Amino acid sequence: MTEKMNIVDVSLNKIDRADQKFLYSCGNENETLIQSIKAVGILQPLQLQLKSDGKYRIIRGFRRFDAAVKLALPEVPATIVDSSENDFDLYVKSIHANTSQRNLNAMEQATIIDQLLQQFDVKEAEIITTYLPLLGLGANPKVLARYRGLIHLAPIIQKAVIDDFIGVELAARMNDLPPADMETFYTVCRQLKLGKNRQREFFNLLHDLSRMKKSSFEKLLQAINFDEIFTTDQLVSVKLERVRLGLRYLRFPRLTEVEEEFKRLSKELKLPAKIKLTPYPYFEEARYTLQFDFDSRKTLERRLADLQKMMTNPAFDALEKLT
Repeated sequence: MTEKMNIVDVSLNKIDRADQKFLYSCGNENETLIQSIKAVGILQPLQLQLKSDGKYRIIRGFRRFDAAVKLALPEVPATIVDSSENDFDLYVKSIHANTSQRNLNAMEQATIIDQLLQQFDVKEAEIITTYLPLLGLGANPKVLARYRGLIHLAPIIQKAVIDDFIGVELAARMNDLPPADMETFYTVCRQLKLGKNRQREFFNLLHDLSRMKKSSFEKLLQAINFDEIFTTDQLVSVKLERVRLGLRYLRFPRLTEVEEEFKRLSKELKLPAKIKLTPYPYFEEARYTLQFDFDSRKTLERRLADLQKMMTNPAFDALEKLT
């Protein structure tokens, strides 16, 4: 039974699932695996190690074990490694085995990095040069720092990373937030159906405001009447824009006012769609850019006539003073 490659049947109650020394797999329950085991049994044996208390530690096969428990199987096939075998070598072999069979999700990669550092005392330089490439992350110190930041996130954010709803880079920036702010941000992202670009924009606004005003994300959203906005019958895209403008006004009150006034005056100018009027970045100067195209003298004359008409519009005078 202790020979390394022999396959034996081991009762589930003899396996210590609470021993997570080699556990880094996480994510959604693998229903496909459960259905496969239900149909044909466990084709790939678990790898176990006998402990001094007479129970077995799982080295590889946590998902298969969990599936067996869910299916109420009495025992599982397993190979038993010798207790004297080096734990670090077993761990590294486990990483190689898993990376050769499937793509690890971001939280699994982060957990492996953390275990290598904390549990096996591997130096950062070796992780960068050896283990980041093994995990498919590239030998980049910035990547190491980013993934280390995922470990202490609130579970709801970790789950969002696993589901690829929130990106790794943004999630790592949340590491200094209180758990309540993480959960509030996640709720906003879900309710407003924010894509990753919008998530970054909203996070930057909330994060900056939180530091400036020493306020929680929840109180900042209360200040712009988020709940009232969200419970209206408006389209989600309209609600999103109202929340975005509210946060921008808190963060850049004068700039937001000027932007809204520019939009209003631009509409009053009634320029054709072919003529584009653009303000100076952040309205730092009373300067504008006009852009249009033409394909003939006649078209050019029409464009110039439109511009001449614009210059007689009272809204144009107001634009000159808008800074």
